[in-house]
Amino acid sequence: MGVAWAGPAAFAAVAPSPKIDATNGEPIVLDGSVAKVSFDAPEGWRIAPGGGNEKITLAKDDSVLIVEVMTGADGTETSLSRAMLNLNRRGISAVWDQDRITVPKAIESGDKREDLKGQMCTAIDPATVSSSSRAGSCAIASGNELAIMVIALGAPVEEGASGERNVGNGSSDSNVLPEQVMKSMKVELVADSDQPSEGGDRE
Repeated sequence: MGVAWAGPAAFAAVAPSPKIDATNGEPIVLDGSVAKVSFDAPEGWRIAPGGGNEKITLAKDDSVLIVEVMTGADGTETSLSRAMLNLNRRGISAVWDQDRITVPKAIESGDKREDLKGQMCTAIDPATVSSSSRAGSCAIASGNELAIMVIALGAPVEEGASGERNVGNGSSDSNVLPEQVMKSMKVELVADSDQPSEGGDRE
């Protein structure tokens, strides 16, 4: 059974880090207890060290691509709002764009197919611009009990001779747009391991 919300604005993540060091254009599979999620990895990116069970981070040059799978969602709009609040509480300044995103029939549950639906956003991490800040774009989509975040961040901010700071753009530096990754998502829901056996009762 999927883990419920860890708090009013927090998802419980289900995605373990895959056991590979680099991508070659083949799909990456996050095999969690609630769902198996796969997406097309951009070619030439490497899986960054230090990943845990909550997300996977890919790196290329000075750019990063973060994919996070979360469960405990409760309706598309509510899930999107909670995911956005989650990002901002982590210190990432994220705001919605006008563009919506739909991945038709991305979620498979037995014979049923459901869409992933969400919205594009922009982000700066951390929110306070400094020598380590990165700027870029993001996509957040949900369906069934899942929500998925894809965040592309460019090179850290650079300070020019005039003292002005220029924040790199995630999409231009990495040439990977979050919506491209999101639209390649395939989700296979795992059968509920807590379902009672025939004639039995749930505790």
